[in-house]
Amino acid sequence: MCEKLFTKDEEEKIIAYSDGNVKPLDECENTKEAYFKKEEANGNLYRLLAERFQLYNCVYPKDKTLSCAPNCDDKFFYLYLKNIGKTHEYDFPLENGGTVTAKVDIFNPFVSVTFENETREMVNPQWHLLISLYAYHDAVHNHENEKLKKAEINKTRKIVNRVLKTWISEAKF
Repeated sequence: MCEKLFTKDEEEKIIAYSDGNVKPLDECENTKEAYFKKEEANGNLYRLLAERFQLYNCVYPKDKTLSCAPNCDDKFFYLYLKNIGKTHEYDFPLENGGTVTAKVDIFNPFVSVTFENETREMVNPQWHLLISLYAYHDAVHNHENEKLKKAEINKTRKIVNRVLKTWISEAKF
């Protein structure tokens, strides 16, 4: 039984912000400025998750259990996503009984952008919304994964911030 079903409003966001439905990030100047100039990087949960995914991506080909990584909800979330077997789609359960599929690069949270005439890496706000926020909540509320259930997980964690809000308003065609 699902504890967190996605609403019509969330379904519309998932569709609107999936691959192919948003402006390229390089065209979102306000979003890049918010990320690089206005947001504190230290202690930022979605940036930490993205950095861990980057680390796990290096380790996973040799160690499918990530045994060398400390146990934490981010590690179990990553392994849950790997078990799904998809790399560019994630299915969300809806209140109406159906599902909606997000098209997003699940395991590559960072993208290269040009900001102030320099190429830089930033967490893709699309990944932030669809994976670190929506898919995370789906995983911890709706899926029978004992490690996720036993991990100390903040089931109400919300990682909506200035960068994500700016991108949501700026990225729509």
